[in-house]
Amino acid sequence: MLSPLLLLAFVVSISYALPIGTGYDVKTAVDSCLSQLKDRLKVPKGSVVATRGSSVVVVFESPWGLHRNQELIVTRDGPPIKDPKTGKVYPGFPINIAVIRLETISGTRAEAKVEKAWEKVKVGYKVVSPFEPWVVLEPASVESEVEKGGELTPENIDSFVKISVGQDLSFHLGTLPLPEREYGFRLHPVVRLGIKGPELAFEILSVYAPNSSPTIVVSKIIPVVQTASYAVLGKRKKLIESGEWGGYASSLASRVLKGDIMSVACGDVNGDGKVDIVTLSANGEIRVFNLHEKEFKKILSYKVKVGGGEHHRFLRISLADLNHNGREEIFVTHVREDIIGGLLKPYLDSQVLEVKANGKKIKVLAKREPYYFRVVKNSLHPEGMVLAQKMDEYEPYKGAIKRVVWQGKKLVMDDKLPPFMKKVDRIYGFIWDDLNGDGKVEVALIDEDGFLRVVNLKGEPLWESPDSLGPVDYAFFYQTPRFIRIPAEKNFEPETVAQKVSIPRRLLVKYLKGDGRVAIFTVMNDTPSFVVAGVHIESQWYGMNGRVVKLEQVATGRASPAYFDILWETPKFADFYGEDLAIADLNGDGVLDVLLLGRSKRSKKSRLDIYPIPGA
Repeated sequence: MLSPLLLLAFVVSISYALPIGTGYDVKTAVDSCLSQLKDRLKVPKGSVVATRGSSVVVVFESPWGLHRNQELIVTRDGPPIKDPKTGKVYPGFPINIAVIRLETISGTRAEAKVEKAWEKVKVGYKVVSPFEPWVVLEPASVESEVEKGGELTPENIDSFVKISVGQDLSFHLGTLPLPEREYGFRLHPVVRLGIKGPELAFEILSVYAPNSSPTIVVSKIIPVVQTASYAVLGKRKKLIESGEWGGYASSLASRVLKGDIMSVACGDVNGDGKVDIVTLSANGEIRVFNLHEKEFKKILSYKVKVGGGEHHRFLRISLADLNHNGREEIFVTHVREDIIGGLLKPYLDSQVLEVKANGKKIKVLAKREPYYFRVVKNSLHPEGMVLAQKMDEYEPYKGAIKRVVWQGKKLVMDDKLPPFMKKVDRIYGFIWDDLNGDGKVEVALIDEDGFLRVVNLKGEPLWESPDSLGPVDYAFFYQTPRFIRIPAEKNFEPETVAQKVSIPRRLLVKYLKGDGRVAIFTVMNDTPSFVVAGVHIESQWYGMNGRVVKLEQVATGRASPAYFDILWETPKFADFYGEDLAIADLNGDGVLDVLLLGRSKRSKKSRLDIYPIPGA
């Protein structure tokens, strides 16, 4: 069996004294090193083009990531799988054929020797990397004395480095039917003394040749930056966690709440003409607040009533006055997970709620609805269009998206939707409006990796973000796919064979009179991580610097018909993870405000922050 865990020590050695009010910007050094690794460690896919005895010739997609003595796997496609119900044929699972070792490399062409084969290697078979390690950066420790100077002590350096750098690199290796040896490469991070200051380096030690010297070394001088005193930082941290944060002049209000809040929305739910803040927690608790100056005043709370099930996942809330009685309804998307035959099966069990006329209680208008719910508000539908979609037995989405209308005392689905939505197969992750001011409708979409794209109604690309907007993975459920490999052990956990289905982040659009154009709003997070060659390297601070960003078109040209950029964003806090957002005039001053929902990593609590939007 392959070794499931390799632990490597991270030794930090710093002997510099810093002036008072300065510190080491470790995150910049980490980001620079990881960016270099991303470009240099990609293991490309290959294909067998010739065979002769125990030797084979392989052509790869690129020359990067190839090393002499590197061991790779030759695979072929397994027999196709036919769905007995629909007759649809799916590709078979890949089957490992042989282990080969690279001997000579010339560009993208390599000659290799077959080390072990279970079947005969043939031309056209694929060549892939045999491992998919999972790498986690954990807290660092400072092992050597640091010369004291002002507030800078060894303890302070230790606390600072913990934010961005790791000590143990843990490789979780897969369990392919391979010979009993270790596969992959080891990353050994070191902080060493350079001529210009402390230098962060990552050494890549090849497991193919354990006694060899490092094959790649990337490094970056850790810059010195101005920083607040640790007393000030500690005071600010306490204010953030206590809900008494008032240190950022641009914020209208901030509140820390107990519990994991999954979603937030703004609207008039009690008919008093004021904008209410509605939150949905992971346990199904709905809370309604009003903003009084800088205070969040709770009006009421309600626990969503659910039936049986192994798990209950509350994904999202949206608001719209569907029955036109002056009180916006609360659409709650809820998934119930049941274990049937040892496998996880999710079911949509959503509800529509409404605050009673007295404003003190909530009543259920519709329950056990087998739909995802979503409300879209844009220039074309300022009052809000309510959308719904069903869940497939083995896939997260089923059938066409429908529009929800209110008839009598029940919800009714119809097809009166924009024509382009007939081509959209999921209810979340897109928004439409006149995004570039040409008088036509464009669509903004966000993919599973967090990249934002703008396309016209023909599907032609107009722009794609150069960088990902970071992770948002808080709203999810588990679903067992149609064809699975049941683990050999008898008492396996259902999650081990189920796939995690995440709901894309919320996208909002607003026409801003001050800017004279439509802006796109969404949540953005940073993370010092990357995925390459099956390797996922991430920090324990998964999702940091959470904020809301405003994107608008800034230029057009021949090379690109539209170019969008981030023109404004809310403040960043290192231990703050952004989850959801809402837009409304929350304090009644005639200016739109953005409400950012996030989580404070250290306090394990949720936070609501309100900021006025420039140009609104």
